[in-house]
Amino acid sequence: MAVPIRHKDILKNYVDNASNAAWARDLVSLAVKTGGVMTDAEHMMVLTEFENGTTVPTIPLPSNYVDDDPKLKLLKLTHVQGVNALADNQDIIFCDEGITLIYGQNRSGKSGYFRILNQIARGEINHTLYQNVHVPTPSPIEVKLEYSLAGISIPVFVWNGVSVGPAEVRHLKFFDSRYATTYLSTRDGNTFFFRSQNLMVYKAINDTLDILKGAGAQLSPTVEAGLRSLCSTSYRDNLTHALIDAFQDELKELGMEDLQVSLSVGNLLDDSSIVAIKMSNAMNIHGILSEAELKCAALALFFAECDLMAVKQPIVLDDPVNSLDDIFIERFVHRLSKIENQIVVFTHSVLFLEALTDMRRFKVYNSPQVPRNGATTNKTHVLVYDVLTSGTAFGYIQGHVEKKTLFYLDKAKEKLSAMPVTNEKDIVDDLRMAVEWAIDEVVFRGLAPRRFKGSDLTDWATMEAMTSIGNNNVIELHDVYDQLSGIGSHLGYMSYVSTATVSKLQNLYSKIETVYRTVYP
Repeated sequence: MAVPIRHKDILKNYVDNASNAAWARDLVSLAVKTGGVMTDAEHMMVLTEFENGTTVPTIPLPSNYVDDDPKLKLLKLTHVQGVNALADNQDIIFCDEGITLIYGQNRSGKSGYFRILNQIARGEINHTLYQNVHVPTPSPIEVKLEYSLAGISIPVFVWNGVSVGPAEVRHLKFFDSRYATTYLSTRDGNTFFFRSQNLMVYKAINDTLDILKGAGAQLSPTVEAGLRSLCSTSYRDNLTHALIDAFQDELKELGMEDLQVSLSVGNLLDDSSIVAIKMSNAMNIHGILSEAELKCAALALFFAECDLMAVKQPIVLDDPVNSLDDIFIERFVHRLSKIENQIVVFTHSVLFLEALTDMRRFKVYNSPQVPRNGATTNKTHVLVYDVLTSGTAFGYIQGHVEKKTLFYLDKAKEKLSAMPVTNEKDIVDDLRMAVEWAIDEVVFRGLAPRRFKGSDLTDWATMEAMTSIGNNNVIELHDVYDQLSGIGSHLGYMSYVSTATVSKLQNLYSKIETVYRTVYP
């Protein structure tokens, strides 16, 4: 892999130099501490120091900055209430060392948790979070984030959807489908332009100077020139060579080594500054890259930047393998297994799920309650969650080992216990999902799941012949499923002549539970 650029020495030397203006030294320290994502309040703080003629810096660099940023480890994320339609009081306990894998189908709510982390960290990927539009009076947003810094637990950060997260949390790295469009764009099919995340610190310094001047500050030409020269021509040339090496290494890791790459860099601090990467295959046929190749190029760029800057903080990825086939997915999983950072991955890909839960390659934990201390294996640890929906609530977090049939039975029972029962449609939907999951977990006992494999569904008659729990139980589930289809959300004649009475729903619930208990008493 590429040799990290020691840009930190340049910045530390500037901050440590007592001959530099105090406000300018604090500006550099703030840019470093925030990862280059400075707020309006932080810009104003620098302006106030300049106007007041502050003589002593107040913002120190981390004590071990030149070596590494203090290592941040995510411990727990709790959605208490208020974000979109996510269910209340849902916890994600992160894998201490290794990968936290959060799996759910499209529109299950999993990306809501990615967006929460991204917004708290003020990530460059802009996602808007809303309150729950499905209720008349939305609850205020409340999210709790627990983490440690350099091995020391930090007081719980409570987020209201607006406030800025702690500076150290802003060093998290994020990737999702918008990364390619945010940082990577195409021209002529094989030339890509991106804005370098590595340069965000330098860009923050440059932008703050422009803000100060726009507010009427009369900056010393010497001080301004010193700050703007931090990103020197020498550094630009080093970046050019190091980034192309890292990018080629990452392309090779992802199986795209046949692509030849060249790179050019302009003025790195201009608002319009872009870095051009030109890729072509070894035969110089300039065909348009496929969507999968574009995604791989974006992933290669992302990891090249992380590698180049020796990033040690958590990496958060949302659906990174969309449009990738099984070969690319295998290569990507192999790449993840070699990364030492704490990783959080959100996905709806079954192939990706299966690759990351391959016990031959990973030490897999299907519940956060399973002890993970003292493991003797050197395999990468993977802690797996499922994300489920019920009614108008999304984002229920379940351990991968927990039975989904029971989850939906419990949700139906909870709604049937209400006084009065008012949401019969949601109960029908929960019971239908309970039957769907019972086919996998009860009829086939999880050995031959049919739900999300992409193959033709197994018909009921075949299930009766195949099952080991007795064909009468399959017949019972079939009958319940047909009744639910008639009174549920489906349109048609049956929805008019068959109504979802409470007694009928309670009876159907009891039948599903009886079948479930034949295997899980």
